[in-house]
Amino acid sequence: MKLHEFAANATQAEAFLKALSNRHRLMILCELSKGERQVGELLQTLDLPQSSLSQHLSRLRRDKLVTTRRVSQAIFYSLANGKVVRMIDLLDELFCSQGSPDGRPLPASRAGEKARCGLRSVGSKGQTR
Repeated sequence: MKLHEFAANATQAEAFLKALSNRHRLMILCELSKGERQVGELLQTLDLPQSSLSQHLSRLRRDKLVTTRRVSQAIFYSLANGKVVRMIDLLDELFCSQGSPDGRPLPASRAGEKARCGLRSVGSKGQTR
């Protein structure tokens, strides 16, 4: 990557990283990496008061990291795009990997495993990858 090329997108990258820079928002995104969830499902899984969850979801929506889908009165949340999926996968690999304690990649025989931290990536149609 060339510095002048990155400089043109540095503000966008900064905003993306700021949106991720809260442990509660990271946990929400990790849960959504498993697939689409309703607010009630997120409340059961995450140890957050409803008002706090609502504020974090609002921030993630504003920053276009999650999308919503309404069915009657229920609102479903999902990861917004491939950038978010890739970042959660990377964070999972770096911080949740059950591989080498020094952070080295897993041996080729285990490289395809995705059981770290219980996270799985899902495609845009909700299929597990």
